[in-house]
Amino acid sequence: MDDINLKTRELVVRNGKGEKSRAVFLNDKIVNAAKSYLKERGGDGEYLFISRENNKVSR
Repeated sequence: MDDINLKTRELVVRNGKGEKSRAVFLNDKIVNAAKSYLKERGGDGEYLFISRENNKVSR
């Protein structure tokens, strides 16, 4: 989960418009929801959202 930092409230979007990366800042509601989700999910995976098989969720 290198692309999200809940302490600094920053999310990095890779390969966005024009193939550029950019930072998005998260509000309290999103940070709290992500913390709750991670607490419920458990574990320190490489990805924020994982499938039932503990793999990354794809498009």
